[in-house]
Amino acid sequence: MTKKIFVVYDEEDQVHVDKMKNYDSGTGKKYEFIDCQDLKDKLGKVDDEELKKEFYQRMDEAEISVIIMSQAIRSMRKFISWQVTYLANEKKPIVCANTNGIRSVDSTFLPAKLKRGSLSLHIPLNKEAFNMAIDNWPRFHDKFVADGKNGMFKFPEKLYQQMKGEKKD
Repeated sequence: MTKKIFVVYDEEDQVHVDKMKNYDSGTGKKYEFIDCQDLKDKLGKVDDEELKKEFYQRMDEAEISVIIMSQAIRSMRKFISWQVTYLANEKKPIVCANTNGIRSVDSTFLPAKLKRGSLSLHIPLNKEAFNMAIDNWPRFHDKFVADGKNGMFKFPEKLYQQMKGEKKD
């Protein structure tokens, strides 16, 4: 079984995406990563609405989205902003992966759209937390949406203590 993951990131963060691509689920599940980096060349060359449709189609293919939280994402250029806004407005499951190891919301890099009450899970970017989020967040997200809940969530500290080796990679 393959799980499709949409990744929002700035090209400066390619190293973090490459790291995620090397994570295995440990359960035999495969991850397929989808992004819009190849569409960046079309900015300014085609109509914005036409380009957004291509973005949205790719985002709709994924079961879950991961936003790489870093200094580069903070600038929220048009390219990144469209993706974050769509994911939040469409109530897609969003995981914010902190490249600095923080286990909760890092307001330093948090896109404004997510500060306004959108539903998201915040984790450090490491294999154990990533796998836990990918396997579990969509189910919790759907329940929270059904219950009308919004906000930024994190895993309980106790869960991190139980994770294998508490490694930061």
